[in-house]
Amino acid sequence: MKNAIIVLTLVFALNIAFAQKPLESYVPVLENTLKKSIQVDPQKGYAMHQAKPNIYVLTDGVWQSLVVVTGEGVVLVDAPETLGANIQKAVAEVTKQPIVTLIYSHGHTDHIGGSKHLKDVPDLEIIALEGVADFLREKKDPRRLLPTKTFEGAYVLRKGDKQIDLSNPLNFHSNEGDLFVSITEDKFLMVVDVLAPGYVPFKNLDLSNNIHEYLKVFDQILAYDFDVFVGGHLTSIGDRSDVLETRAYV
Repeated sequence: MKNAIIVLTLVFALNIAFAQKPLESYVPVLENTLKKSIQVDPQKGYAMHQAKPNIYVLTDGVWQSLVVVTGEGVVLVDAPETLGANIQKAVAEVTKQPIVTLIYSHGHTDHIGGSKHLKDVPDLEIIALEGVADFLREKKDPRRLLPTKTFEGAYVLRKGDKQIDLSNPLNFHSNEGDLFVSITEDKFLMVVDVLAPGYVPFKNLDLSNNIHEYLKVFDQILAYDFDVFVGGHLTSIGDRSDVLETRAYV
């Protein structure tokens, strides 16, 4: 027992030492990645970028949310915790239409923990996979509003002049379920926490819970017809070449 305590104490001390050691060198972000990044005004704290007609990517530089203006209200995909307080203000910059629907890409707090800021939106429809809904009901987290509509497998949301296809071909990142969000007519695809265009995957392959499934996700993505890809993080949006490049890297 005494030896175990000594070992743990040494490990703790080493962790503190490494944590305090200043970064002596680093590889800067590639210039071509910076050039295609959405510029975020630090004073404002977010940027709204039009990716397609009536389809916007809202970002704070680290997380991304999708804003789709349909003619019958605004559909959001995800409400990141860091963006939550600015979502309604950002939406009002591009449309007078109210927010009517929120879709959860998956259940992780960093991507949907800002939904608490939408709790006063009248009659807000929140769509999620059944597995995600079960998980959130169990967690009882006030930051993550409970879904009002759930499904398994696939769901087609028709709102105004937009058709948004939701599918769950595999669970590569979260155990509860991961969504592919496709707007086929606009050749647009959003799959969260699989890749960030211009960057290598985040540590441990985006903290994915199932690497066997993760290795399959790129072919699943490439089966879609799209020319704009949104991955949920950082400020760049991508295309098929970014998916191919990340697949090759992995």
